[in-house]
Amino acid sequence: MKKKLLFLVAALALFVPSVMAAEVSTTEELKTCLAKDGNTCKLTKSLTDVPTLVLTDGTIVLDLNGNNITFAKSSRLNVKKGNLTITGEGKISESVPSTAPVTIYGSVDEKDTKYTTVTIEKNVILEGLYGSFISISKDSKGKSHAYGTTVNINGTLIGLKEGNDDGAGFYINGLLQDTTNAPVINVNSSAKLEGKGG
Repeated sequence: MKKKLLFLVAALALFVPSVMAAEVSTTEELKTCLAKDGNTCKLTKSLTDVPTLVLTDGTIVLDLNGNNITFAKSSRLNVKKGNLTITGEGKISESVPSTAPVTIYGSVDEKDTKYTTVTIEKNVILEGLYGSFISISKDSKGKSHAYGTTVNINGTLIGLKEGNDDGAGFYINGLLQDTTNAPVINVNSSAKLEGKGG
């Protein structure tokens, strides 16, 4: 009976994919983790003075795991394409408010749907001049777009004041004026948007 049970468990293991989180304790490890499609990047300690990081494709889960990420001046996480979910209790912030700790970009091709999706889960705090914002990508004629962009907000987005600029919890660049395949922002019941300005 034991042999049959062990055989059954071994057979099931072949068909059930194992999902393991990559433990991240340095900026370099986080950068490497963000570059591999399908990764769950689980922070094991807080990171400070982090330079700009870029997600260019793939499906990634960033699990703050009770830790924080603080970006260096004028640095942030740029989500250029792909599907990013930020989860686990913790905060991502700018050391000096200037843009947003998580900046989201879409496609310049109107046919691109589901190009960039960012989900901010319930216990996550994003804090900067803007908590997060959708920025612009320019086509060959210099026109601004963010086609195929979806943002799901379940957490807390805080916009701070910097000089004469009053930040907002969430910001959309005013040059984004497409009505077809335009950005979709889902502000869910657990979301909190706080701003010194808008």
